[in-house]
Amino acid sequence: MGPRTASLYFDCSSAKFDGTTQLVRGEVRTAYEDTEPPAAARKDHLRVLHDSSRALSDLLGCEGGTGITGAFAMPPEAWQ
Repeated sequence: MGPRTASLYFDCSSAKFDGTTQLVRGEVRTAYEDTEPPAAARKDHLRVLHDSSRALSDLLGCEGGTGITGAFAMPPEAWQ
């Protein structure tokens, strides 16, 4: 099996972008076989993507409204 990826996009309005809004893309990718059931692995990969995107948003100083919640919650459609 080839690499598996997950992507997350969010808008960021920040002084670092001269006050403009930029679309930021985060991605997690793995080429390794999962050692846990597929649903658990998917949830773990999405949690890493969420948490790292949230950290990037904080580092960039994005204003509110990025759509990234403070706590990871996996939407039902992601289980499929």
